Amino acid sequence: MKPLIVAADHPMLPGHFPGRPIVPGAYLLSWAIAEAREWLAPRVQMRVVGVRSVKFTHPVAPGQTVAAAFALSADTLKFSLLLDGEQCVVGALELLPAIAASADGVAQSDQ
Repeated sequence: MKPLIVAADHPMLPGHFPGRPIVPGAYLLSWAIAEAREWLAPRVQMRVVGVRSVKFTHPVAPGQTVAAAFALSADTLKFSLLLDGEQCVVGALELLPAIAASADGVAQSDQ
């Protein structure tokens, strides 16, 4: 997994906030979900279907490096986004079994 670094000239930053730009929480959450999908793929046949909780604990400025950490527990994937080793976002994603099509085209659970 690659860390996230948002360039200072990213088009989402103007106006968020003038004079002291921060990376929007929606962008951080979207990135966390994408990273979660990548992290899950080789480990379990589960897919992300929702956000159970999310808490933004520290703002992320353009140019800062954010890393993701995950912990799997039954139907929940807990995540932390880390900024210089400190949590900046913490949350939990809801998981369901991945669905695959069978040879006859009928959806089947992989588990």
